[in-house]
Amino acid sequence: MNPFKIAVVDNDQIYQFIINRTLSKLRPDSKILNFSNCADFFNFLKRNSNDSDLIPDMVLLDLNSPFMSGWEFLELFEDLKSNLQKIPEIFLVTSSIDPCDAEQAEQNSALAGFYCKPLMPQHLAEIFAKVQ
Repeated sequence: MNPFKIAVVDNDQIYQFIINRTLSKLRPDSKILNFSNCADFFNFLKRNSNDSDLIPDMVLLDLNSPFMSGWEFLELFEDLKSNLQKIPEIFLVTSSIDPCDAEQAEQNSALAGFYCKPLMPQHLAEIFAKVQ
């Protein structure tokens, strides 16, 4: 059986380190893929669209990313979805306190959830419950 794959898309290396440790404790059976921006993650999905073993099961996507924002990624993802062998569950994670971001996330069908940083273990437990 393939490990549960989680993509963490965030340019903050300290956040990546902390969330990776937390994820590893909560889901020791998981494989964590780290991307420093949405553009790199989008290109990864595009390159590996035919290989469901490489596509993550779950994505923690930062809204504020260099080169391509989370919103821009989601727009492009809508077109890419039909070419993917597997559709990952995407959770938007942000430090933004703008209520418009939460409203926009709620209306976006590509998102499985919206969370503000920092993600606490109880938030991750909620996310894992949604993915199962």
